[in-house]
Amino acid sequence: MSEPQTKKQRVEAEKADIKKAAQEAAEKASPEEIVAKLLKDDTYGQTYCDQLGISLKQNDADSLFKWLCCAQLFSSGLSEALTLKASRALLDAKLIDTPKSVHDASQDDIVTALDHKFQRKEQTSGYLHSAAAVLLDKYDGSLYKLRDAAKKEPEEERKLLTEIKGLAKVGVDIFFREAQLVWDEVTPFIDKRASESAEKLGLPTTAAELQKLVGGDKKKLAVLAAALVRLALAKGKGEEDIKEILEEK
Repeated sequence: MSEPQTKKQRVEAEKADIKKAAQEAAEKASPEEIVAKLLKDDTYGQTYCDQLGISLKQNDADSLFKWLCCAQLFSSGLSEALTLKASRALLDAKLIDTPKSVHDASQDDIVTALDHKFQRKEQTSGYLHSAAAVLLDKYDGSLYKLRDAAKKEPEEERKLLTEIKGLAKVGVDIFFREAQLVWDEVTPFIDKRASESAEKLGLPTTAAELQKLVGGDKKKLAVLAAALVRLALAKGKGEEDIKEILEEK
């Protein structure tokens, strides 16, 4: 007679069952079906900019700067929920509207706006002030002038962006993932986390291949990339979600 399972063993068994069911659901669906269902889902079918109320527009340096600041927060390694909450708090307080608004904000202003659970508040304030300083000192406060200085070459843009403290490769990847909506030279783009998530679903893992799946639509590609990242960040919950999304008629 087998020993009764502990609570931990039961939880692990349930997780394994959910993971298996999610994999089976993905195997039954075509890549086109998986993508279509992710894109129309209320939770997953939006970019992070959409979720935060940031409207990226061509030649609008301020909206792109807001996303850059949020990308800095997302690269901190904290939970998605906490990062979204912190981003909204800074946006609502109008502390990251423009490089000048960040420059004019004190460290206390930024630290106070951030949730008490958000770690490294002072460090985050320093990173945001670095972004403002680099753009104001070198590019007249405009990411588009940084882009011009890089001659619209993505690798050169990456090099110039990483002069900002705290904005390493991961941060630039996060920024590019949605900046591709207004910087045509960046698209098609997905980051490592989105690629790994795509592989688990049996989808193509390169930006070019995923772009074909969405008919070359860069907005849909950015939404798909965000959806794949959300699934990866949700971990077990993401597996449960994808099962429900794919089984929905």
